[in-house]
Amino acid sequence: MNKEELKAAVCRAIDEAAADIEKLALCIESEPELGFKETKTAKKVETYMRNLGLDPQTGLALTGVKSRVKGGKPGPTVAVLAELDAIGTPDSPKADPLTGAAHTCGHFLQTSVMLAACTGIVKSGVMKDLAGDAVFFSVPAEEYVEITYRKTLREQGKLHYICGKGQLIYEGHFDDIDMSMMMHSQANMPRKAVAIGSSSNGFVGKTVQYIGKSAHAANAPHEGINALNAACLGIMGINALRETFREKDIVRVHPIITKGGDLVNNVPSDVRMELYVRAATMEAIDSTHKRVDAALKAGGDAVGAETVIETLPGMMPLHCCKAMNELFVENVKQFSPETEVVDAGHFSASTDMGDVSCLMPAIHPFIGGTDGSLHTKDFTVTDFSAAVITPAKAFARMIVDLDEYFRPVLSIVDGVVGMDGNGPTAGNPKPMGVLLASDSPHEADLACARIIGLRREDIPTLEAAFERGLIPAEPEALEIAGDLDSFLVPDFDRIVTKNDLLFRNQLPGAAGQLMGAFIRRCVSSEPRVRRTECVGCGKCRDICPAGAITIKNKLPRIDRGKCIHCFCCQEFCPKGAMKVERPFIARLLNR
Repeated sequence: MNKEELKAAVCRAIDEAAADIEKLALCIESEPELGFKETKTAKKVETYMRNLGLDPQTGLALTGVKSRVKGGKPGPTVAVLAELDAIGTPDSPKADPLTGAAHTCGHFLQTSVMLAACTGIVKSGVMKDLAGDAVFFSVPAEEYVEITYRKTLREQGKLHYICGKGQLIYEGHFDDIDMSMMMHSQANMPRKAVAIGSSSNGFVGKTVQYIGKSAHAANAPHEGINALNAACLGIMGINALRETFREKDIVRVHPIITKGGDLVNNVPSDVRMELYVRAATMEAIDSTHKRVDAALKAGGDAVGAETVIETLPGMMPLHCCKAMNELFVENVKQFSPETEVVDAGHFSASTDMGDVSCLMPAIHPFIGGTDGSLHTKDFTVTDFSAAVITPAKAFARMIVDLDEYFRPVLSIVDGVVGMDGNGPTAGNPKPMGVLLASDSPHEADLACARIIGLRREDIPTLEAAFERGLIPAEPEALEIAGDLDSFLVPDFDRIVTKNDLLFRNQLPGAAGQLMGAFIRRCVSSEPRVRRTECVGCGKCRDICPAGAITIKNKLPRIDRGKCIHCFCCQEFCPKGAMKVERPFIARLLNR
């Protein structure tokens, strides 16, 4: 089938499942759960995926559910995400009477969209014709609430971060994903429309405790220190800052008092607050939250209370991929030309999809078919097809597009002249006279390694490709049109060989760790600076992926504990001042 036939097939499969998807959506809406507690919702997602014939991973970041559908050929992996959690809206008629949770942010619609797209991809059988994989991922705890409860989970070692996608990134569950997309319901948009946003605010969270001194509120207030007054003054200090916030930074600071005291006839001695400091950039977040801290502390200082502030990782600002946004709109218009497209621009709320967008291309369109404001009792679904079926079809169709869009057809290696020795910027030009082309970049790399005298085992990326079945064990097994051996360069000056690689077999115990460190020191190549040749340009610092290099007195300083031995610093040094040096033992091993 061609691309349009594949797209038509996934849309038919979604239409056939639409009634079942709507029933599931209503079922999820009827049992709302707060973040990191979404056990019932996660089970419903898992059951649905298993009924499709998938084998989902469960319990990711406590409640996340993830399924992979493999393509017919290697290629990129695109994920469709959905959020499991509800938000506290106790006055909603659909709220849980015990927790006050309700799906007034539309996350039950997200889940329906993700599962509908999954249904279209699986039931149509299109993945066998595509390169790359599709991942369908229900993630927990997007709403950054119940901070005290989540801090308890951190203290118990169950979490490192207190929002879902941050925790999933920390656990490595996005490591095998190349691009991600998800939707969100749009407020007050009952019509058939999509709003395309470009960015959002990020934020840091804070907990604040004012510690005063208890006393009888009527008989001896002078003997106490009123922590509630400290909190009120702190909030007033924040309010006094608001006129200094730059409009372009889109700053939002919103505190709540979670504990205002214990007994009305006692001077409050323990008062607690939670707040966000939001802004459009990390720079604005950093400068604003420091001033907020000063205002909060000033409130405590004014009455003599102790102020304890804890700043917690929040969410990064979201930056949507323009090309993916355009592809989303293109697909919507192809099958639903009547759908209105709205420019949402920047939105001042936040999402932990921002964390994901810092790692990979990502989009977060807003979808119509819902009315009322988000996080209120008025939020309601007006058009299920517009709210769920339209974005599900667009995402499923995009999976087909992204496969075609990103799949390499031919990898070409220009080996007419190579650079041996100290890398591409400071190596030695070596005439090689070879031009390679392959439909597999991994096989092309294996052929190149053969030409310069390296084995598969010498190169970690080739070893990983072999373990994944992407290349044969030996270059002799490659199907080659031409005589590869006629291009061999026996005197190619190789900078890294097998024996230069890090010693990674950890020996047991403290003595083993010490011995391992000693062996690594003896056999591992390391970048070193030739001071007489260095001009202090800082390119090595800027290019270092591990952040192991700093510049002091116009010379690079390498933190050996952080160095990952990638040698990017050596490759990009414009003066050839960064050299990779092999210890004496390693040179003996390489003879």
